[in-house]
Amino acid sequence: MNLKLLIQSKILKNSNSAGHDEFSSKFIKMSASILVPALEKIFNLALTTGVYPDNLKIAKVIPIYKKGSPTSVNNYRPISILSTINKIFEKILYARLINYIDKFQLIYKYQYGFRKKHSTEHALIELIDQIRFSMDNKQMTCGIFIDLSKAFDTVDHQILIGKLEHYGIRGTALELFKSYLSNRKQYVHINNCKSQTRSISCGVPQGSVLGPLLFLIFINDLPNCCPLGKFRIFADDTNVFFHCKNSDELILIGKTIMTELNSWFTANKMTLNTDKTSFTIFKTNRLIIPNLPDHIEFLNCKINRSTEIKFLGLTLDENLTWDQHITVISNKLKSLFHIFYNIRDFLSEQDIRTIYYSLIYSRIKYGINLYGQAAKTKIKQIQTLQNQLLKVLSSKNYRFSTNELHKEFNLLKVEDIAKQETLTFVHNFFF
Repeated sequence: MNLKLLIQSKILKNSNSAGHDEFSSKFIKMSASILVPALEKIFNLALTTGVYPDNLKIAKVIPIYKKGSPTSVNNYRPISILSTINKIFEKILYARLINYIDKFQLIYKYQYGFRKKHSTEHALIELIDQIRFSMDNKQMTCGIFIDLSKAFDTVDHQILIGKLEHYGIRGTALELFKSYLSNRKQYVHINNCKSQTRSISCGVPQGSVLGPLLFLIFINDLPNCCPLGKFRIFADDTNVFFHCKNSDELILIGKTIMTELNSWFTANKMTLNTDKTSFTIFKTNRLIIPNLPDHIEFLNCKINRSTEIKFLGLTLDENLTWDQHITVISNKLKSLFHIFYNIRDFLSEQDIRTIYYSLIYSRIKYGINLYGQAAKTKIKQIQTLQNQLLKVLSSKNYRFSTNELHKEFNLLKVEDIAKQETLTFVHNFFF
């Protein structure tokens, strides 16, 4: 990989933010011709010796306030900023590691997180297809939705190194990853004040390039522990599905799966949050199953049944009617009316289009090739809201023709958005 081209490419953002060394990506891009020879020597030395420079393993953590009392640390989100030079080196290592992984197809087939040509949309479509297939065969599908406590932050380094070795990373390359994970440090930076530096003993590095890929490797063997379930994973969002015909079968398989999952989590030093883990039973309204359980017990623990679940941004109900998800979208769109009334007098036509695509279209578009299968009366609710919001934004009378409105701004109606998204997905699948 040409280091100078990497630094000057769009892969490295032109930003003023900087890690502990105060070298921003903007500065490094401007100084590329001077810095490249020195950086090449440092990177090549690390690659040949298997030693990752300690100065590249220091994280500057900036707490970002969320909501609630500003005096409570629980109301802040930590943002970890690493050295830009470190990110450049990590991009080089990432390219080598992902090429190796893809060449030998090492990552679990149904892991959709942090992978090219894999997305939440792929995961959702594949899952809904499986549930529909089960419904057509007069079966139930039980989905267990796992919640892990701080999964990325609790990855055990020794276990991760063992898994890297298992997948064929050996010799100097393995030593480099050992060095990369060891002796990591961080400090908090707020209002131009710095805390003491503290060591990090576990977890994949936050804000890093390699961190997400290393997590995929760590969790990659999870599906092997549980042959009865079909896993659908998006990074740490782990979900297990199985088909069954009656309540007894559901309880037996569910208990077995949860017991096997718990064994894997214990062996890999991860924590299952049973309070936030739940299961949902998907079936048609016509399929009457007596004595469906409201919880599944295992190893003195239990998980509760939920009649609806939010999965990768879509709200799934037990019968896949999409009623609840459309209600969620409708409520989000309704919340915009007050804002639009206050700003509409100050908007140009381009402003209107920008706001539409940012706040209306984006909410309608996501998952529409799935929830677009809902009853026409439900889709009409969203169409009505789209029309009303556009009229408010553009200061049109409520009697103004909706067809003319969409022509004026060159915008698609809800049904047309659904068709476009479906065709786009099919095109991207084959090409």
